Amino acid sequence: MKLSTENTLAVLSHLIGSELAKQRNASTGELVAKAVAGGPLRDGPLAVDSIEQLSLARVVNEFFDLETSGLDEWLLRRDTIEQWLGLITESLEQGTTQIGFRSGGTTGDPKINRRPIPHLEAEAVLIAEHFYDRRRIIGIAPPHHIYGFIWGPLLADNLGIPYYHNDVAQQQGLDPVSGDLIVGFPEWWRYRSGRRTGFNQGIAGVTSTAPCPPDLIRALRCQGLDSMTEVYGSSETAGIGWRCDPGVPFKLLDHWDCADDGDGDRLYLRPLSTTIDAPDTLEWVDERTLIPGDRRDGAVQVAGTNVDPTAVAEALKNQADVTDCTVRPFDTGNGVRLKAFVVPDADSDTETLEQSLRRWAQDHLTAPERPVRFDFGEMLPRNELGKLSDW
Repeated sequence: MKLSTENTLAVLSHLIGSELAKQRNASTGELVAKAVAGGPLRDGPLAVDSIEQLSLARVVNEFFDLETSGLDEWLLRRDTIEQWLGLITESLEQGTTQIGFRSGGTTGDPKINRRPIPHLEAEAVLIAEHFYDRRRIIGIAPPHHIYGFIWGPLLADNLGIPYYHNDVAQQQGLDPVSGDLIVGFPEWWRYRSGRRTGFNQGIAGVTSTAPCPPDLIRALRCQGLDSMTEVYGSSETAGIGWRCDPGVPFKLLDHWDCADDGDGDRLYLRPLSTTIDAPDTLEWVDERTLIPGDRRDGAVQVAGTNVDPTAVAEALKNQADVTDCTVRPFDTGNGVRLKAFVVPDADSDTETLEQSLRRWAQDHLTAPERPVRFDFGEMLPRNELGKLSDW
C-alpha cells in the first residue's frame, strides 16, 4: 500500500491520541496535536509511561499489521514518533497485507476488523474516479476509522491532493473553499447545519457511519453545499453502496454483487472472490440497488458507533439496587441516544440510584453507550402481549 509520509503520520497521530485520551480521560485533539509535532514518546510532550507505550504499540500493530513484517517488536525499542513512522513505512513497503480497524465493543473489548489491502485500494480507486476534480480533502471522520481512512488519507493519495483532518485545518485556519471534499458524519453535519453561515460554492460533502436524515441533507444543500454523497457500509465490510439523492436507493459500489446463494443479506466481494454477510437486512430493488434495513445483530448506531442496547441493559442490571432494566434508543432531536428504564429494589431512593448509575456509566461506558435519560418504575413497560415496549 502506498501511503504518503504525511498521511501515515496523520493516522499514527490519531491512533496515539485516541488511545491516550481513553486512558487519561483527556482531550483527543490536544494529544493528536502533540503526536503530530513528533519527538520522543516518553520524554516529550506526550509524556508516555511504559504501560501506555505497551498499549500504544498494541493498537499501532493492530492497525498497520507490523507483525506480518516482523517489525512489531521494534515498537518497544524505539521511542520517537519519527522512529515509529519509519517502522510503519517499512512494513507497508515490505509485508503489510491488511489494515485492522476497531469497531465499538459495547461494554466489552472492541472487535478488530481486518480488511485486506486490495479491498481498500479497490474502493479508493473507484471513489477517485468519481471525485477526480477535488483539490483538497478535509476529514471530520477520524483517519484511523475505516470510513475516515478510505475517504481521507487513502483517497487523497490516490488523487494526489492534500488531506487535512479537521483539527489540523482549524489550527491552520483553513476554511473550506471551492474544490474541497468534506468527509463528515450525520451528527457533525447536523451541527454544521445549525450555523448561520452557509457554504462557499463548489464544496462537496460525504456522510457515513449512520443514516443521515433526508431533511438534514436538504437543509445543507439549501445552505449552499454543492452535493452530498451518502455511503452505506460498516467496519466489517467497508463501503457497500452510495447515493447522491436521499430519495433513491443505494447503488452497489462496482466491486460488490448480490451473492448468488439465495441469501439476500449476503454480498459477493469481487476483489477477494469471497462472500460476506451484510451488517443489516437488505431490501433489493434490483440487482444493483438496495435499501438497508435493521441491524442483524440488534445493534443501533449512536454518533456513528454501533451500540448494543441489550448489553448495556445487562451491565446496568448488575449494579447495586437494580432489580431489572431495559435500554432503548430514542431521538433527542439532535441525534440518537440511549435511554434506560430501571426497576429499582423496593427500598431504593431513585434519585440516589440515578446518580450512582450515571457515575458508573461515566466510568465504565463509552459516550455512545451511556444512557442520557433514566426512567424508573415498579415493572418494565410491556404491551398487551407481554412484550417489552417503548415508554
